Amino acid sequence: TSCSCAYLARGPLRPPDGKKILFHPTALLSDMIADMQDTTFYAHTRDGWTLQLIAYQAESKTKRPPVLCIHGFSQNHLSWNQGGFVRALCEEGFPVYLLDLRGHGGSQLDKQAPDVQERGFCWDLNDYLFEDLPCVVKLLRERHDGEKLLLCGHSLGGILSAVYTYRHPEDVAMFAMLAAPLDISKAAARVKLASWAMLRLRGLSTSKRISWKKLPMNVFFSGMEKVFFSEVPGVYRALPWLSRYDRFQLLSRLWNPHSIDEEIVRYLLRTMEAEPVSVVMQLADWAVQGGLRFGREEEVDYLPLLSQITTPHLGAWGDEDLLAPPRTADSFYRYIRGRQYRRILLKQTNHIDMTAGAPALYVANALTECVSTHFPIV
Repeated sequence: TSCSCAYLARGPLRPPDGKKILFHPTALLSDMIADMQDTTFYAHTRDGWTLQLIAYQAESKTKRPPVLCIHGFSQNHLSWNQGGFVRALCEEGFPVYLLDLRGHGGSQLDKQAPDVQERGFCWDLNDYLFEDLPCVVKLLRERHDGEKLLLCGHSLGGILSAVYTYRHPEDVAMFAMLAAPLDISKAAARVKLASWAMLRLRGLSTSKRISWKKLPMNVFFSGMEKVFFSEVPGVYRALPWLSRYDRFQLLSRLWNPHSIDEEIVRYLLRTMEAEPVSVVMQLADWAVQGGLRFGREEEVDYLPLLSQITTPHLGAWGDEDLLAPPRTADSFYRYIRGRQYRRILLKQTNHIDMTAGAPALYVANALTECVSTHFPIV
């Protein structure tokens, strides 16, 4: 059965099936998930990292495949449980697992690991793909008696979900890419310009023999929160029309003010994390040169290979997203061989709205429908 379709959500954002959208300020987050069973446990990688997983499960008459949620760049598990996305899936019978990739959230390098001090910020995208995900997927499949997983990735997490599925289709029942910039070279011009500047800065620092291991993205995003929301001189306070009419994003932002609660945005910006320079430079190289290159001794460009995937999947993009505009996935869908998929373009939706704003309920509903199409409810 084919699940191939594409549609645009038009007009004001309304939840599917008449459900009421409730924005949950951070102070009420614990109340929002208080009646759901949650457990924190850990996976241990071969190279000495302890990865945190937070499991959520609600009482439900249906049984569905376990969902592994993989966060994006500079984020952690908090990007998933702020706007009702987790609850919506749990109420449909999905066991949901929120992963903190190495160096993020509650994941940390074991104190007994060799060279622990030197390795603090020495990881790259290859470690996520070749170490973290295989370790976590193996653990969760054992926890669920060998059942295949549903990988759900946001932004960089969406890229990791797709590439992992290509490499290990035997582990994945279905995967979802939410605001995933599959071809970052087709992102907005300002993203490519920033990437080019980062690569130039790396070249300059190398020539001057300046060594730096991490980029304080947490400081950058914390500054963004102050620029937009602080009382003085917060942009939205001083120039309120920007929050209503700035469709062209004269000041770049990651959210649509009409699609996500202000308190959630502020909380997410404050909880962003620093990133290793190696991760930033890999992403910058993809943006400037194109491709999705992974590998240690020999790199492989997975971008042209992803079209060979036949595993069912859901792809969702927002029309206002400068980091992952819908065109970044055009080549993937132009050549994809598998016909069991659903591609969604959401209006009035930016990057973090996809998992923490009103559009998250569209995504959760579409994900449930896709799973119901391909896998019978138990």
